[in-house]
Amino acid sequence: GLENARRQYADADEMFVGFDGEEDLHARTADRDVIVATHFGTVALVRRLRERRDDFLPAYYVQDYEPFFFDPGASESREAIDSYRAIPDGLLFAKTGWLCDLIGRLHDVPVAKVEPSLDHQVFRAGSRRRKNRGRVRVVGMVRPRTGRRQPLATLRLLDRIQTELAPNVEVLAFGCRQRELRRFAPQRAGRVENLGVLTRAEVADVLGVADVFLDVSSYQAFGRTALEAMACGCAPIVPRVGGTSEYAVHGENAYVIDTTSEEAAFEAVSDLVADRERLHRLQAEAVLTAERFSVMRAAVSEYVTFAAEYAGRGRHVLTVPEDRRPAASSGRPA
Repeated sequence: GLENARRQYADADEMFVGFDGEEDLHARTADRDVIVATHFGTVALVRRLRERRDDFLPAYYVQDYEPFFFDPGASESREAIDSYRAIPDGLLFAKTGWLCDLIGRLHDVPVAKVEPSLDHQVFRAGSRRRKNRGRVRVVGMVRPRTGRRQPLATLRLLDRIQTELAPNVEVLAFGCRQRELRRFAPQRAGRVENLGVLTRAEVADVLGVADVFLDVSSYQAFGRTALEAMACGCAPIVPRVGGTSEYAVHGENAYVIDTTSEEAAFEAVSDLVADRERLHRLQAEAVLTAERFSVMRAAVSEYVTFAAEYAGRGRHVLTVPEDRRPAASSGRPA
């Protein structure tokens, strides 16, 4: 919600506007040309607004394939599946070709492709402030409540890396509080240094002094943290399944692996620890790759998508008056 956004974004009160229910949102968006849901749970709200007025473009920015989040028989899974067709004239769009293709193939609905964003004001390569005496610093995100991120496999792998590759490595984890980690994996929680739950700026600080970012998720619809790591000069190891191909090229700026195999992930890290020249080459290419992405590029791609959709429906081309605030979003920050 808005409080979480305030913790993550210094300008949250300029960027986000809270609302209190459907009536309040209806009033706040009365003069808006586009209203976008960013989570499957709020698509129904945009649909109800559409039923009340027909002079705006209803849209859904699909962040992930959300039916994967739940057991097949769960009510949330059904709601997520239904969200793709919930608004008959709605525009669906996503930031990766993988996600566009998956939804199009499984649900027979078109999904427009827009550009991913990257905030270079926060995530950027600067002076690499290393105090690890030449050791390769490997960082992984551990989120026990998100099974598709394979938190236990990540923790087990980090522990193995620091044990078998010592003294040439240092490992760090972040993404959850220590007490949550102790409940989740009591035998391993104390073996890997855990930095806890971090803000965006704190994540950037950690990535800025890391060498390798490890993501062994079962899949990534996009994998934003890996791209942010690249912008900070960190070589990522990412899953083969999903949308990481938007930025990751195996052996050039990243290692793209089969994350069902712990051995494949361990060998990828071992290879980079043993071959510092290759590691540095990947890091340099990672920074160059990240430069292709920006908040402005993403915003323009979304605007062009909205304008084209508007024009295709015979409406006026969108304009953005200087005194107009951003269109309201009925979901979570992208």
